[in-house]
Formats: sequence, structure tokens, C-alpha cells
Amino acid sequence: MAEPEPDPTIHPLSVWTIGYQGRTIGDFLAVLTGAGVELLVDIRSKPVSRKPGFSRTTLERHLAGHGIEYLHLGALGMPLDLLAQSRSLRDKTPLLVAYLERIGTQQAAIDELYGLLGRQRTSLLCFEADLRQCHRLIVVERLHTQWKVEAHHL
Repeated sequence: MAEPEPDPTIHPLSVWTIGYQGRTIGDFLAVLTGAGVELLVDIRSKPVSRKPGFSRTTLERHLAGHGIEYLHLGALGMPLDLLAQSRSLRDKTPLLVAYLERIGTQQAAIDELYGLLGRQRTSLLCFEADLRQCHRLIVVERLHTQWKVEAHHL
């Protein structure tokens, strides 16, 4: 299968990441717009949240009001069986190890994400504020390993 070819003259091959833990929707949107994000790729398995403003429909509406597109790429989300375990763990390392083993089955989604990077300034979204405790880290490491994509955490 041929790898997608983004146009690096539009944007350098970079991806941004953001977690909404501890943020209000206003703060979150200000950070995204300040970074020039044009596309937010939601890599939660299920794009729902108990935190106001961060469930898919509401979030998509807020983003559109700031000129930011939304895409849910649930194939890159933490599998639900692992996600259920995460609530009882302070240290997410065991879950991240398990996710790392499973991400190899999601190459089509990784390819799709890579194909977006040269077209729009793209940020990945999940809940965790600390990138080291979130599966976003594994996704961006995969992008870096395969295509030397640089990651920037907001």
C-alpha cells in the first residue's frame, strides 16, 4: 500500500496535541486558535465527556465558531476494555503498553492521520493533560518513527 503524501510546503510535517483535562471550553479554544490549529482530530474512542463543552456535538459547534474543523478518528482511541481499567489507575503506564501493542492493527488510521498533516495545521485531542499519561504520545511517536513528524504539545 502506498503511503499518503502530504504537501510539506503548506505546513511542515508537524502535529500538535492537546488534552482538555483541567481546561474550560473557553481556555481550550483560546489555546487552539492561538496555535493556529485548523483541524482538531479527536482520538477518543467515544467522543463524549461529562465536562461541559467537550462532547462531540457541542465541541464541533464551538470549534466551527472559531474556524476549526473537527474529525473523530475513533480507530486511534484507547480501546474500551483498556479505557475501563484506566479509571482505577493512577499510573497509566500498563495501559499505554497495552495500547502500543494494539496500535499496530490501526495502520490505516495512522495513514489517514498522516495524510491530513500537510493539508491543515492539525491537533490531536484526548482528555489527559499530561501527554506522558495519554495514548496521544504513542500516536505521535508512531508518526515520528514512520515519517519524522514533529509533535508539539499545547
